[in-house]
Amino acid sequence: MKYKELKYYFENPDVNRFEAILQSFVKPQFVSRKYNYHSFDYHILRMRDDLCKSFADEKFTLFEVLALLATIYFHDIVYNVTSNTNEEDSALEFKDFIEVNKQLELFIGPTEMSLNDFAVVVEDLIISTKIGTNINENSSRLVKVIHDLDYASFANLERLQDDAEYIRRESGLDEEEFKIRRSEFFKLLAGKTIFFTEQFKIFNEQAQANIKKVLNISSIAEKIIEKLELKPLTIEGGYFNEIYRSETKIVDEGRTAGTSIYYLLKNNQVSSWHKVESDEIWYYHSGCSAKQLLIFEDGSIEERIIGNDILNGEIPQSIIPAGTWQATKLIQHNKYDFGLFGAAVFPCFEYEDFTGATVNKICELFPQHQNVIRDLFV
Repeated sequence: MKYKELKYYFENPDVNRFEAILQSFVKPQFVSRKYNYHSFDYHILRMRDDLCKSFADEKFTLFEVLALLATIYFHDIVYNVTSNTNEEDSALEFKDFIEVNKQLELFIGPTEMSLNDFAVVVEDLIISTKIGTNINENSSRLVKVIHDLDYASFANLERLQDDAEYIRRESGLDEEEFKIRRSEFFKLLAGKTIFFTEQFKIFNEQAQANIKKVLNISSIAEKIIEKLELKPLTIEGGYFNEIYRSETKIVDEGRTAGTSIYYLLKNNQVSSWHKVESDEIWYYHSGCSAKQLLIFEDGSIEERIIGNDILNGEIPQSIIPAGTWQATKLIQHNKYDFGLFGAAVFPCFEYEDFTGATVNKICELFPQHQNVIRDLFV
């Protein structure tokens, strides 16, 4: 068998055609299945890009490259965070795919291996991605490559945190149950070797540091939620506790003068687009700063950063006039992945004064600002 650098194969028309067949089958499956949330890019294309970038100069045989591509495309085709048989089920789907796509023999033939041999190798690689599989220095090269690509996000804290929100949405689990499961998984990895290929071994120390940060950050956020008795704010996102409601009545209004809450965002949670019929003031307390986007009644737009770095343009208070559309997202950094704020509303907040909207709806209302609106949630 001939070994060539990986980058050579992605200039090969036959490899491109082989990949096109994989994609034409797998992508519609991801789009149609409810347990995948807009996730083809996340599960497949990013892993493929990592393969191309990290192993471009590594030498492989044609058979190995085709096997890696098939594994990347099929390893998460069955993905349900509550199931223990995702990998086995994904391997079965690949087996069925091979049965009805015998033309793939044309691509496998030049490797001097049979299509059945190919199917067995790919099925084994898919199953090797199962959590708890004993990957070590003695594992095959292809197993180590797939493993390291599957865990690549552990080398980058921001990417690791972003992935958590994708996975939570796909899982359908509530925030608390997902947090518990994720922490248990991270604790299993703490202190262990994460990467095994030469291309990724250099990130082992960083991966362990990121695991520790996530576990420590999680405990801080959870302790604050418990201490301040916060509960999920389902209409908007995040966690809150109303700590003050004025007893002073406003004449002719039938309501009190004001209310005040603690408000916390974790990870990639957002305060989604909404407006209220009273003036509101946000206060920064601790953790991450937050980017807030406001669209006023005259259609003008303003971006604010709520935080304590005042000399660099952040503001500790954000005053929002009644009827202003608003949305807020954390600016994450390595030390924290939560932000604690206060919000006071005058006159008092009532749920009937709350109007929520999707990103698409806001873009329809303010098409002149749609690029800025969408960028907030990227």
